Amino acid sequence: MSPEHHEERLIRWTNQTGRPILSVDYGKAPEYPYPFAIDECYDAYMLMYESNGKCLGMKGSSLSVILSGDSA
Repeated sequence: MSPEHHEERLIRWTNQTGRPILSVDYGKAPEYPYPFAIDECYDAYMLMYESNGKCLGMKGSSLSVILSGDSA
């Protein structure tokens, strides 16, 4: 499933926490075997961290986000 399948939950989390939600549509097995998904999520996190959120259009000096992804 993709982040679009979880849009209602993600929007609810955003509203409840006041934080941006980044849902990673990572490659899933069997086409992308373990640990591919973990590596993709880590890469997305590091990109956000190193740019301090600017890669997502965020402003400010601190990064406070929720990183989410679908799981079997």
